[in-house]
Amino acid sequence: MRFVIVVLCCMCLCACVGRREVREDYRDALGKEAAPSKSSRTVIAFLVDGLSIELLQQELDSGRLPNLQRFFLSGQSPFYKARTVFPSLTYPAIASLLTESTVDQNGIYGNTIRVGKDVFDLSSFNEYAHLNQLISGHNVFQRLGAKGYRTVSLDYAFHAGATAHTELADIKAGLSIEGQDYAYVDDKTIDSLSILLKKTLPAYWPDFVFIHLVGVDFMSHDRGPDDKKVAAYLEHLDTRLGEIFQTVYKTESQRQVVSLLTADHGFDVPITTTADIVTPILKVDERIHTINEGRFVSLFFPSDWPQFKRLGLMSVLAQDPSVDVSALVEADGAMDLQSAHIAARVSTAPARVCASGWSLSVQTLGPTLATAPAWECDNTLSPATNSLFYPDFVGNMARYFRAAHHPDAIVISKPGVAYTKTYRGQHGGPTPREMYVPLLFHGAKLRESAGIPALSELLHFL
Repeated sequence: MRFVIVVLCCMCLCACVGRREVREDYRDALGKEAAPSKSSRTVIAFLVDGLSIELLQQELDSGRLPNLQRFFLSGQSPFYKARTVFPSLTYPAIASLLTESTVDQNGIYGNTIRVGKDVFDLSSFNEYAHLNQLISGHNVFQRLGAKGYRTVSLDYAFHAGATAHTELADIKAGLSIEGQDYAYVDDKTIDSLSILLKKTLPAYWPDFVFIHLVGVDFMSHDRGPDDKKVAAYLEHLDTRLGEIFQTVYKTESQRQVVSLLTADHGFDVPITTTADIVTPILKVDERIHTINEGRFVSLFFPSDWPQFKRLGLMSVLAQDPSVDVSALVEADGAMDLQSAHIAARVSTAPARVCASGWSLSVQTLGPTLATAPAWECDNTLSPATNSLFYPDFVGNMARYFRAAHHPDAIVISKPGVAYTKTYRGQHGGPTPREMYVPLLFHGAKLRESAGIPALSELLHFL
């Protein structure tokens, strides 16, 4: 995730425009004759981009995050986990959280997506309007707004339908990102939340606030996720968020406040190897369109390529030393999944008896074709199916290849291997380090039967 052209856009759009605080926009949206908020509760969702379970647990255990410890984990409050989507990238994950749906339902299957011949880099400032069109009509801001509730998004990218939201109108913010001064950006975001809460009477507080903090992710990309400066940056966030928590403590006698803290993804193990998988693919046929997300490469085949030819190429790619898993979707929706040691054919079909609406059946391939097991709901798979390749991998692949405009195939690199030379840290793959994220609550608990919930389920209680 990188705002490549933020600086130029801000310089062009905002040279003569003063920066308005979200609190001002919120006040204007309410109007002079506004009544108090419809509910007596405010929910604040803190999303710390790229915050891994390992990093958070390490810093909590060391005692270096006293404010997070006290606010979220005092007493009997548990340290929960949640599951992100595949691919474990920022834009699919946050889209899943805010639309309360999976990639097959919202269509945001990557940071970069292809629709026909058009390619959209959703992390680009230029595409934020398109991004919000994609989530318009089916996100938590609009769901709550339709019931008369007030919402605020402190996120530059996702805000469709929010009562008020952050505007990207700060030249220094763009320059700070390019200069790797991420504290400036996150501090501005935290300041905006602080001003909103302190200068708004508790009875008028928004019913829902979403706040997205980006520095842990950016720094983990630049320096690697295990770098000591990433941990030091998280300690900085703890100090700044402590100011927000103090405001909440003082207000809880007047208004119920429920807070949750989670992340959009974790990080793969540090990159040790870079490889070029795209050049060999294009040597086969330069008409194959590829999207390189670093952790994986997706393929769109020419329409005249028959299925046997596609399967043959994917079988070759699965044996490449850099490839962990390859996946190909067939015309009937079945998937061919391969690694150097495992091959499986996954059939899918609509199923009304399944909560997800879909079922699947897996045949593992070897010297002989294994007998296909019974059909299973793809959201409640048996342990054997669910653990094939990686935990939750088969179900995630089924959803990935149901997304609108999905690729024809995908190759995922081995942990620690990158298909670009851009970063020292990466994510997007299916490993537990990338797919499982921390989940903390203040003022609420999960049901005992919840297990490890998906990001798409976290805001349902609203």
